[in-house]
Amino acid sequence: LDESIEDFAVGLATMAMERLPALLFPPMQIQAVLKEIKAILPSGWSLSPSIQMGDTWQVYKDAKVAVAAIEDNLRIFIHLPVFEFPFGFTLYEVISLPRPTKNATQGAQFHPLPAFLAVANDRQAFTELSTHEAHRCMMTTTSICPISKAINKRHREPSCAMALFLKDEKRSRVQCSTKL
Repeated sequence: LDESIEDFAVGLATMAMERLPALLFPPMQIQAVLKEIKAILPSGWSLSPSIQMGDTWQVYKDAKVAVAAIEDNLRIFIHLPVFEFPFGFTLYEVISLPRPTKNATQGAQFHPLPAFLAVANDRQAFTELSTHEAHRCMMTTTSICPISKAINKRHREPSCAMALFLKDEKRSRVQCSTKL
């Protein structure tokens, strides 16, 4: 009994640090829960590649735990990263070249522009990346880039960079500014 109480106390302390305790959630239980999660994920969505390959210990590393006291009970929320994999993206570095103005003595540049633009192969989805975020993509040894930003649909989210990429003059006039 003392050992069970101590395990429970260690488990609560681990959850207080937003980590998933293996003492309270053993690997076999985690595997059963993952199987249930995989069964209800929408088409094209999945857990991280390492978890998909059966690395149960990765769950303990990736999971973020929140505990809430509800009436006389504790509610445990376990957040796992979920990935959407239906898109292949091409990473483009954005270079803003000045274009001549009417009097041709000065040049104007579009802004705001990100350092990089990742565009889906069908050109229907994109995300803007900073130099740091793109560097993580370029340094990975796999073809999976750890993008932690929202993937935007082409016409839902305004983007100067995407309007210019698609050569959409109407949207680029609305979504882009120029500076001398």
